[in-house]
Amino acid sequence: MIISCTDLAPGKSDRLLETARRGRVAFRFISRNDLRRDVSFVELARQTNRFANVLQRLGVGKGERLFILAGRVPDLYTALIGALNNGSVVSPLFSAFGPEPIRTRMAIGEGRVLLTSESLFRRKVAGILGQLPALEHILLIGDDGGRTDVPGALDLATLMEQATDDCASLQPRARTWPCCISPAAPLAHPRPRYMSTRRQLPTMRLASRASMPA
Repeated sequence: MIISCTDLAPGKSDRLLETARRGRVAFRFISRNDLRRDVSFVELARQTNRFANVLQRLGVGKGERLFILAGRVPDLYTALIGALNNGSVVSPLFSAFGPEPIRTRMAIGEGRVLLTSESLFRRKVAGILGQLPALEHILLIGDDGGRTDVPGALDLATLMEQATDDCASLQPRARTWPCCISPAAPLAHPRPRYMSTRRQLPTMRLASRASMPA
């Protein structure tokens, strides 16, 4: 279960670092075994900058597609916001999808990067890699917080450790940002779509303010 505030759109969360709210909770993760993890806006900015740096080190830039196949784990939201900060296009994939829906969406979308967990990769992606010619980089999240060691894939935790906290943003001009592409539209080519930062990204609205502690 995830509880969050709604101030998570790219750019807006960074502006909060200049206010007294910088140390407040941005995300609260409660695992299935009731372990709780709070992530402040300061830590969120640090982690999203690191992920944007990971993409830049891989040569992934503005308008290029990142697909995310993961459950509701912290890395999902870190990657999503970090990729948008990088100017990349993000297409989430439902973790309940089977191999064929995943293949269809990634092939049509010409996904260059896939972020997924090791278990989901082995069960749903490994068998279709030969049908995804545009895919260049596979970033793996270790199950239960562990490291991964899968041939042909990169361990996300290691890449994040090697990245720096500061990031040269590749965000588009005129204070606009690439949107997420809905995973429910398999025949729509996920091209970059931009929106004003004055509007809240729908994917960022994870819970109401009433669910947050005072």
